Amino acid sequence: MEEIIMNVSRSGRNKRAFTLIELLVVIAIIAILAAILFPVFAKAREKARQITCASNEKQLGIAFLQYDEDYDEAMPSGTAQGSNNSGLHQGWAGQIYPYLKSTAVYHCPDDPTTVTAPEYPLSYEMNNDLMSSNAWSGANTIAQTSSPAVTALVFEVSGYESNMSTAGETQSTSAVGWGYWVPSNIPGGTGEYETGYMASGSQIQNGIGNAYYAAPTGWHTGMSNWLMADGHVKALLGSKASPGLAAGSPTSNSNNPAACGTSALSTDPTGPYAVTMSPV
Repeated sequence: MEEIIMNVSRSGRNKRAFTLIELLVVIAIIAILAAILFPVFAKAREKARQITCASNEKQLGIAFLQYDEDYDEAMPSGTAQGSNNSGLHQGWAGQIYPYLKSTAVYHCPDDPTTVTAPEYPLSYEMNNDLMSSNAWSGANTIAQTSSPAVTALVFEVSGYESNMSTAGETQSTSAVGWGYWVPSNIPGGTGEYETGYMASGSQIQNGIGNAYYAAPTGWHTGMSNWLMADGHVKALLGSKASPGLAAGSPTSNSNNPAACGTSALSTDPTGPYAVTMSPV
């Protein structure tokens, strides 16, 4: 019996704990694995957000098409129609809301905008040049839009709010792609483009003068989602988007054939582009 006890005692003494060096090696390995895996997880999470945002825009596109069918192919015009650069036709989000019945569809998961009830975040802006009853636009219906697959209908923004579930709301504003009409939030504040710098727009970032762009790149790994006039959604770099202003010609408005993308995207001097804010 005494021999057994002595053997057990010797066995216990032979057990060896980790040395400090060994512990540090294990910690270093864990740190290296974390450094490798965390960016992968972050990209996967952002990809999920981008997919959710694209799904939102796709649903908005279906709602626009349903609205167009019910109103003789006319685009929404907003319930408060402003003139020229005044107002920019507020209220489009409320006009298509009956086809959606969800305020969450109007919010991109990457949009940090905070609002106070009964308002909701509005992460998307309608292209003012496609609005019905817009004197600046040359294409107010689906039939008048000759290249809907490359004409932007909705793009990403931040700093906006709206109670789009209320009939006749006038807070959801439209905007033009070039920088002389800053997208403004109603009732207060200033919205910003989340598209990344568009090809020939006024590249003014947040904190520098009047902010048109929140950042040089878009939310979704440098890109942003675009809803085209034909209803399909595509992720693009801002550099692939024509804001509708001819390079070096600040007097060219979006209805001018010389403006970016209005005549031929592939032959534009600052192109080619994959999408244009001008009605093509």
